Amino acid sequence: MPGARRGRRLADDHEHKVAATAPPQTADATKKPANAGELPPGSLESAFERAKTRLAISAGESMAA
Repeated sequence: MPGARRGRRLADDHEHKVAATAPPQTADATKKPANAGELPPGSLESAFERAKTRLAISAGESMAA
């Protein structure tokens, strides 16, 4: 089984090298973008129109039943 030990050692060495060369994660990598609280122009209006349409459709279905 010397070959199995050697393979395991090579895999361990590779994992250590990958971990050593990976860039450290900073707070910037996990931070939200600056515009995360903003909506694209017109998105609120179109969402309101879709909600009104769905409400009108569901109200029409309940009256038809």
